[in-house]
Amino acid sequence: MFPFIGAKDKSVFFIWLFSFVFLSLISPPDSYCGPVKEELNQALSFYSEGAYLEALSRFERLTQDYPQDSHYSIFKLMTAKCNYNIQNFPQAEKDFKDFLQGFPHSRFSPVCHFYLGNIKYIYGELLNSASEFIQALEQGDEKTKGMAFESLLLLLKNNLDQSDLEKLAQQTKNQEIHPGILFWWGKKELKTGNHSKAKEIFQNYLDLYPRGQRAEEAKKHSEEISHLLEEGIGIGVLAPTSGPYAEYGESMIKGMRLALKDSQVKVKLFIRDTQGDPIQATLATRRLIEEDRVSVILGALRSECTIGASATAQNFRIPLITPTSNQEGIADLGDFIFQFSPSTRRIGERIAQFAVHEFNIKEIVILSPDDSYGEKACLGFESKAKEGGVRTLAQEVYAPGSTDFGPQLKRIREILWKEKMEREGGFDSTKYVDRFGEPIPVEEIPVEVDGFFLPIYPEDVALIAPQIAFFRIQAKLLGTEGWSQKEMLNHSRQFTDGVVFASDFYQDEDDPYTGDFKKDFELLYKKAPDKVASLSYDAMSMLLTCLKNASTPENIKNSLLRIKGFKGTGGEISFNPDGENEEIGIYLFHNGEIKRLK
Repeated sequence: MFPFIGAKDKSVFFIWLFSFVFLSLISPPDSYCGPVKEELNQALSFYSEGAYLEALSRFERLTQDYPQDSHYSIFKLMTAKCNYNIQNFPQAEKDFKDFLQGFPHSRFSPVCHFYLGNIKYIYGELLNSASEFIQALEQGDEKTKGMAFESLLLLLKNNLDQSDLEKLAQQTKNQEIHPGILFWWGKKELKTGNHSKAKEIFQNYLDLYPRGQRAEEAKKHSEEISHLLEEGIGIGVLAPTSGPYAEYGESMIKGMRLALKDSQVKVKLFIRDTQGDPIQATLATRRLIEEDRVSVILGALRSECTIGASATAQNFRIPLITPTSNQEGIADLGDFIFQFSPSTRRIGERIAQFAVHEFNIKEIVILSPDDSYGEKACLGFESKAKEGGVRTLAQEVYAPGSTDFGPQLKRIREILWKEKMEREGGFDSTKYVDRFGEPIPVEEIPVEVDGFFLPIYPEDVALIAPQIAFFRIQAKLLGTEGWSQKEMLNHSRQFTDGVVFASDFYQDEDDPYTGDFKKDFELLYKKAPDKVASLSYDAMSMLLTCLKNASTPENIKNSLLRIKGFKGTGGEISFNPDGENEEIGIYLFHNGEIKRLK
């Protein structure tokens, strides 16, 4: 019933204690005789036993029968409390407000403000809740003040945002609670990485209240912030520097450090080891925020680690940019989360949309690895293909690592052959003869389909493409990023020529920007950059662009949302309103070259 997060038991205790004291205060004196005393005692007895509905009925009867009684205000107040306890909050709110209006100088006015504070919290009106508790604190006796202070403190620490705290600070300038509100406002700004504002608030506290209760703590925070501001904007990095993914963590850090090499923005890098473990990534995120006081975070490497890290960063309202994680829905975890690598499902959707609109395909067949990657790519492709009126004639899967795809392709061919015969009204052997007039074996007669979707891995390209040709399946080959390695495509060039694929990452060897990056990376680290290093370099480069005009977490987030067409080493980056990169290119392999179509 009582709303104060993290202190429910304490709140219940305060309400119980208050009810006990309150009842003792309003019990009719022995000198007061007559039916009113008896009825009031009965009503109070029911209330103290928790029989609130019965108590409500009796207090309402008292207000109707004895409107001129000296205890009339108590009847009205207890009616409000009964409605509160049966959780009829709209009526309780009206009752408490009527009491304040009807008995403005009552010693129980602070009690009404306290209960109204609870009701406003239940409604989610946090600022109004705090205002009611402040009135109870300013006007009440010691016990009421104690309860109001505990409730208000929980709001200040846990629930109110910076704008609410700023309004309260303005409203309470001449009140006893003002230094406390100033202090917690500064703490909130510090927690969310708004260091300049936090320093300003703490300094204001020290100027106004040099001997205040929290002056020493405010001074300590002010000095810490000065030190942080001198060092530059804090950037946190979540990377596996130990464990099975340490090699990739090293690539992440190398890519980021190269981007920082000639930066004009003053920053300080804080690297925390995730060990490739989701729990460690979550803990590392909290340390980056609470101990290192970073304003933005890059990482983590794996989607499993990024999910927990994102939830933590979102809770603290610190922007997190993940260069490599591509699990669907990561960017949806909050408005402070940004995803560089679109999900596999989105890439499948993109190639399907292109094929429908540009090639007018009507029928497709599918062959994919029997794993999460293949499943997600196919789900995305089929959803958009179906929207475009495309019919899936056959769908097969293979175990990752396979080299023989004959069984799957044979089944696809049999289905396509059946379709072919239905279109032609049956098999006519006279139509299928060679130039010498000899019958062509059925297995050598080509079968056709508009599109063949193949979301496969790079190592499978040189194996699958020739086998498709062997089974005489003629179709437009459509793929995902597994087809983006030119070396693999050229191994089976006569079979892969003309393939069209979608990818969010493709490094054009002829692009000067990409070429300069590769050259600088190799010069500095004596090795070629991998995809992880490239994406990490792009993420840091883009972030540095934002930091030229933004330094607080909120401003960094807003700046990232405005990113459109940022040039990276593997393609452009544009964030949609959800924070996911929406730039997925369409590429064609033809005559030994890969060219972007769209």
